[in-house]
Amino acid sequence: MDGADVGRRGALHAPGVRTRARATRPYQRDNLSVVQGVAGRIVLPIAAIALVIYAVILVRSTLTLDGHLFKTAAAPNRAALIALIDRTTRPGDYVVCDDPNVALGARRPVPPGLEDPSRVRAAAGYLTVARLEAATVRYHAAVIVASRPMFARYLPAYLTWAAAHYRAVPSPASGAQVFLRR
Repeated sequence: MDGADVGRRGALHAPGVRTRARATRPYQRDNLSVVQGVAGRIVLPIAAIALVIYAVILVRSTLTLDGHLFKTAAAPNRAALIALIDRTTRPGDYVVCDDPNVALGARRPVPPGLEDPSRVRAAAGYLTVARLEAATVRYHAAVIVASRPMFARYLPAYLTWAAAHYRAVPSPASGAQVFLRR
C-alpha cells in the first residue's frame, strides 16, 4: 500500500494516475470562463437596457395616471377647508371630498367607497357619478368639498348634481367649491 492512492470508491490507484472522477470537476476553469464571457458581453448589457426601459415606462405611466409624481396634489389652503368643515358640521357627519386629507384633518368620516377619489378609479369605472350620488344620498353627507381638480375635470356631472341638491357656499380656498346640505 506504499504509494497507493485510494479513489472515490475505495479502489487503489498507482501514484500519479488520475482517475476519471478526479479529472473532471463540475466547474472547471475553462467552462466557467466561457460562461462568464458570454454573460459579460451579451446578457448583462441586455439586462441593463431592459432595466432602463422599464424605469422610463414606470415613470411615464405614473405621471400619466397620477399627474403628481413630483408635485403635491394637496389643496394649497387645506387648513382653511378643514376649519370650514369643523364650523359647519358635527362630529360623525359624513363628508365627500376629492382630497381625503381634508376630511381626515377635520376628523369626519367619508362614505365607504369614496375614500380614494382618484383619476385612476374614475378612468377604470370604479368611481362613477352614479356611485358618488348614491353614497352622498345614502350617508346624508353634510358637505361636499371639491378642492382639487378631480371632481371638476373627471366627474363634472357630480358637481352639477351637487349644485342642484346642495347649497353652494363661498370657499376659503381659491379654486375650491364647497356645498352644504340644505
